[in-house]
Amino acid sequence: MSEGETWRRVRTLFDKKMSPQSPSSTSPVGCTIRAVALWPGRILVPVIFIPGIMGSNLRSNKDQSPSWRPPNGVLDSLGELSNRAGQEPAQRQEQLTADDCDVYERNDAVKIKDSYLALDKDEATRRHWGELHAASYLPILKELEERLNYPYCDPEQNDSPSPQESWQGAISPKDDRWSPKAPLTEDEFASHLGSIYFPVYACGYNWLKSNEDSAQRVIDRIAEIEKRIEGNGYYSYAGKVILVTHSMGGLVGRRAAQLAPDKILGVVHGVQPVTGAPVVYRRFKSGTETGGFFDIAGIGAAVVLGWDAADTTPVLGNSPGPMELLPTRHYGPGWLRIRDRNGNEFRLPQGDPAAILEGREEADPYADIYKVSALDKWWGMVDPGLLDPAKKVVISEEQSAQGHFLRQLRKAKEFHDTIGLTCHHATYAHYGDDPKHESFASVIWETSDDLSGITAEELMNAPRTSAKLTGKTKVDIAGTTYTFKLKDRDGPGDGTVPTPSGEAARRLEGIRDVFGLDGFDHQFSYNNEIAQHTVLYAVGKLVQQITIKEDGTACV
Repeated sequence: MSEGETWRRVRTLFDKKMSPQSPSSTSPVGCTIRAVALWPGRILVPVIFIPGIMGSNLRSNKDQSPSWRPPNGVLDSLGELSNRAGQEPAQRQEQLTADDCDVYERNDAVKIKDSYLALDKDEATRRHWGELHAASYLPILKELEERLNYPYCDPEQNDSPSPQESWQGAISPKDDRWSPKAPLTEDEFASHLGSIYFPVYACGYNWLKSNEDSAQRVIDRIAEIEKRIEGNGYYSYAGKVILVTHSMGGLVGRRAAQLAPDKILGVVHGVQPVTGAPVVYRRFKSGTETGGFFDIAGIGAAVVLGWDAADTTPVLGNSPGPMELLPTRHYGPGWLRIRDRNGNEFRLPQGDPAAILEGREEADPYADIYKVSALDKWWGMVDPGLLDPAKKVVISEEQSAQGHFLRQLRKAKEFHDTIGLTCHHATYAHYGDDPKHESFASVIWETSDDLSGITAEELMNAPRTSAKLTGKTKVDIAGTTYTFKLKDRDGPGDGTVPTPSGEAARRLEGIRDVFGLDGFDHQFSYNNEIAQHTVLYAVGKLVQQITIKEDGTACV
């Protein structure tokens, strides 16, 4: 453009084959403002964003009514709180049964302003953005679509444009919270960014089902994208996609990478519970945790997710997906602790920490903790009497609620064993390591009494005499009643995933780099600028695997 000219960027639209279009209109001769269309690069590498548990909208297969509709905004939140506040456990089970639900697109929540020029609402709908909880994920979907595909400042007015500020943060990190092993160089940036188009897709999933099923949904989404661009004359498809995941979506992504490694260029994980989260056990025993009377957000979450064990058990205990967030054998031993006033402790699962880290021994939380009934031992994870209030599971004398739970648990264990500590060979990750966002690195039962005169066998095998649905439990040991309560969060993390589980990404076979960050909470981690920089950095490094030929085509 000529020096001194003013211009305005017009919105990029896409047709059904995803070819770009930029409509504009003529203006009077006296209007000197030029309309400029910025079209994306011609080499195509789709990005698929996979959300965390409860981040996908679900509806009933029977009457299409919403089963899980996480709220967006204040009015939506008030409505959801009102709907859930009086809900009985049986109603919650009816509404959130894995086989009775499926993902649906809530496109009314996908707000795309006219000032956002990377795409319009019609294209966002074709990309399935409406499958995801808008308040949690719409900001990062829009950010990725804009930052990945328009990486330069004012390229129309400058023959040598510089990277956008967000990319500067990825190339030259100014924050000492992350330091990549192999920095993204300016040459690497210039050689690939701007030449590649990264259409950002979403892939919601039925998080009540096993992540095995959800991984297949990702494979199907890749096939859908490839069908859409079939015969497109504008792009040169590189033949692979990039997965960007949040939380439990990381487990989905890792399994998808096992199922279709040839379809995936690389993976970027955010706040993944790599080896699970002890808080899941706690929610079986006491419902959703809160931070006290003044924790308004936490109280609201408890009403929506389940205030006590009667609310949470029918959903968690009948759904393999949530149970796949339980600590795996790789989390390590001793995260379930029973402590007296003097600090004496008994710990499960059993095992030697050093031996487990070296691969010589493994903890077995499935046998040691998860399979143990609360009716048999007071600390047992599941109360069978809370599993089936809607009478959906007990259909015959041969199928008890406890038996059904154990089958779902077996699915969870099989999934854990399948993914192990593997990941795609080109994987980057970040996790929360913030003492200001404490998480449950362990679950601690504490009593104000002295347990020094009691043997481990007496303590661990004692039945309960009474238990409240919020966790407080009374136990009779040799004629004396002891009261145990659950302690609050006990270690750094992001408020949900504890640091040990996030940091376990460093142990994954195939991992390239991992960043421990602070300054964000779990649910909205992708709103953090540094977290975004690590994602841009990772994508910039992943595309170096692509060879761009002189004719503009690409190969990997």
